[in-house]
Amino acid sequence: WYQRRVRGVDVVWSYLLPVLSPVFALPGNKHHNTITEGLAVLTEMCLKLPWAKFLKLLQRWLKDLAAKVEDKTTVKVVGAILAGFHEAVEPGSKILVTIPTKVLPKMQEFLTKKTTAPVERTKKMSIAYEEDQVAVQAPIAISIVHLITRLPEEERQTKLPPVLLRICNTLRNRAMDVRDVSRQTLSTIANSLGPLYFGYILSELRGALSKGYQLHVLSYTLHHLLIHMDLNPADIDNSTLQTITEICVDGLVGRTAADRDRGQDNKNSLPEAKKCYSSQCLERCASVLAVSQLQLLMDPVKKMVLETTRSKTISKIEDVLKCLVAGLLKNPLITPTVSMVFCYRLLNDSITIERTQRSAAVKAPRKTDIYEIPDAPKRDGVKPKLIKTSNAHLLHQFSLQILSTLLKRGVVTTKEHSELLDPFIASLTVCLSSPDVKTQVLAVRCFSQLFEQSELLPRLCDNVTQLTKFSFHVLKNNTRSTNSGHMLELIFSSFKILTVILREYKDFTLSELEVKTLLQYVADDVHNRNRQATAFSLLKSILSRDIV
Repeated sequence: WYQRRVRGVDVVWSYLLPVLSPVFALPGNKHHNTITEGLAVLTEMCLKLPWAKFLKLLQRWLKDLAAKVEDKTTVKVVGAILAGFHEAVEPGSKILVTIPTKVLPKMQEFLTKKTTAPVERTKKMSIAYEEDQVAVQAPIAISIVHLITRLPEEERQTKLPPVLLRICNTLRNRAMDVRDVSRQTLSTIANSLGPLYFGYILSELRGALSKGYQLHVLSYTLHHLLIHMDLNPADIDNSTLQTITEICVDGLVGRTAADRDRGQDNKNSLPEAKKCYSSQCLERCASVLAVSQLQLLMDPVKKMVLETTRSKTISKIEDVLKCLVAGLLKNPLITPTVSMVFCYRLLNDSITIERTQRSAAVKAPRKTDIYEIPDAPKRDGVKPKLIKTSNAHLLHQFSLQILSTLLKRGVVTTKEHSELLDPFIASLTVCLSSPDVKTQVLAVRCFSQLFEQSELLPRLCDNVTQLTKFSFHVLKNNTRSTNSGHMLELIFSSFKILTVILREYKDFTLSELEVKTLLQYVADDVHNRNRQATAFSLLKSILSRDIV
């Protein structure tokens, strides 16, 4: 076996490599496919070479690269050789001494060494020169990191920071193509290092991109890394998650958001500033976080919801909450039980907060003294009163949306989760009296889905009378012809839940006036194509109960 292996190494070293080498001297623009296949073959050959011959081959090509740094093919050859590095680096071995002292210093020189620049150049020529510079340095940085990952932890901590800092500083460049290459390089490096180093990469990014237009580049780069990284559930640690949420919150309500809303020049010249990527970043985090990190993610979001007053920002926060719902429902670690406990606590907390805020806003009117002389009118007129409204209904909607989705998908049933669902009835009843129409819609929808379950909850049956009174109140005081949006949806939801109650809950009875009211609605809806299905369902439920 040993003789066969030695003979194979000799064949690769003495015959195959000399045959392959001329391929890399061909013009890259005409023979791109040939060179690409040659690089793949070179990597396979290097996997068979022992360390002595591997080092000799690498040093030969590093010497060529030092003579012509701008040659992209030579850079790719060095990367292909390092991709074939297969030796185990053990403490005290010759390899461990050679790589940090001889190989890495030479390669790190290429990250700072500049290619030959034109003596006289225009702005376009300068941008093209910078693009070529980064295009050459990016593969070298990836190759260096690939080599560093094979070293012990102590060596990694000393050799990795200069490489990451160099790539992060390149993201400051004003040229979009340069930033794109740097982002792609950083993404490849992040995947090579793994989630353990993701927090360190973010800390280097925040240090390099800390002001002005750089904040938009930071937000966009974070989004790019999260989308392209291979993350498994619970891969993100607490400090990394906290860093991500801080960047996302700044993109929604901080300096980055203020700069974007002002519509300054960078909005037109910087593509990263044209859109806020915080929602997608938080959705990605929600899909991979651990159960213990739920509160860590929601605390800054909850604070942002309760402290925001601008309508434009509130619409952004609504989008964030929708994305968080989608992310949490994708997370395999967030089981139905965890989801329901989390939703119940958040819903009750937000109801308490809303009550506290509204009770504090309603103050007893001050009685005027008839003997008191009023103040003289001011020149600027009477200032309008500032009425602070509560945004706690957004948290209601967030919790109810998760519960409604779980019920709709059949993941949560009254048969298996009755003890967890029963406490929700009281909170859902409170949501019916919410001043926010969308919250009422979601509460009615959850009630409908609970009535459609195979087993009815005891506490649900006790609230049938109150629920039907609410539905008739909605139908009586609102007409579908003059309403639209969430109010129209509430009317249809009220219409539907009456249908479900009549069909599923046999102990419920209607008065003669209520039956006439429903039949009148059925008569109106039968002639409307968009509402015929709902009308016939209600009519079927009425006839099945022998009410008429």
